[in-house]
Amino acid sequence: MKLIIAIIQDHIVQDVLTELSENKVRATKLSSTGGFFRKGNTTILIGIEDEKVDRVKEMILNISKNKETIDDKTANTVMFVLNMNQLIRM
Repeated sequence: MKLIIAIIQDHIVQDVLTELSENKVRATKLSSTGGFFRKGNTTILIGIEDEKVDRVKEMILNISKNKETIDDKTANTVMFVLNMNQLIRM
């Protein structure tokens, strides 16, 4: 299992969430703020099986690279992929 932490600019987050939902990928959305200018962004947490990680990363990155950035120094998406021992849903 992996935990994908994706920090996504607010102007594209709805497109990302729609794509994930249409592909039956569960995600938890957290509002966040970061960067020098304190621009709004959203952090998405995704617990996913190892074999699906590349597909999920590709979905997010395809949307991110096809949208304009806010400025030259701000990325649309920053992703971390971490090992996860357990995912518990109740």
